[in-house]
Amino acid sequence: MKIRLYERGVRISASFWFFAVLALFFVFDEDGLALYFLLPVFAHELGHLTAMRLLGVKIRSVRLSAFGIAIQKEGGLKLSYAKEIIVAAAGAFANLGLALVFSFFPHDFDEPGRATLFMAANIAVAVFNMFPIGGLDGGSLLKLSAERFLPQGIAFVLSRVFSFLILVPIFALSFFLIMRPERNFTLLAVSVYLAANVIRECR
Repeated sequence: MKIRLYERGVRISASFWFFAVLALFFVFDEDGLALYFLLPVFAHELGHLTAMRLLGVKIRSVRLSAFGIAIQKEGGLKLSYAKEIIVAAAGAFANLGLALVFSFFPHDFDEPGRATLFMAANIAVAVFNMFPIGGLDGGSLLKLSAERFLPQGIAFVLSRVFSFLILVPIFALSFFLIMRPERNFTLLAVSVYLAANVIRECR
């Protein structure tokens, strides 16, 4: 099941699994903190969209799925190296900008610690997306940089190999956390998500 909308010629679609994951997120949100983590994700993607609009990039579609948000440019449009770098980094800069803004807020403007939590969530989203792993902004930056100096095919293989090399210790740490008495599965879920992104890009 998919939901499709059109906004100013841009096709916006959302899969069933997007809503399923979103629902689970709220079901297990016992502390009412879901929005403090979802809003930084929204701000991150809005940063990418804003950068693309400012650079005159025509957006063809925005797809919401369980693996995140995919933004597709109009077919045949090739951006310069500098513009690709700006678009890839814009999401993280949007999060860091929000974190900076909230650092000036009184940290009890809503409830004690909520401003700090929102600031930390934005920093976490920015750092997470800058990991040099395929499917993340850092992976895109790595691939763009490799393509700058190497043939496209070699750059693609190099970026994928580098992604898997980084994923190995992350998976090892996630299994270590599962073996502890607290049995924290969060990092394992993140590791599976990252690995799925890399595999999806290899197809």
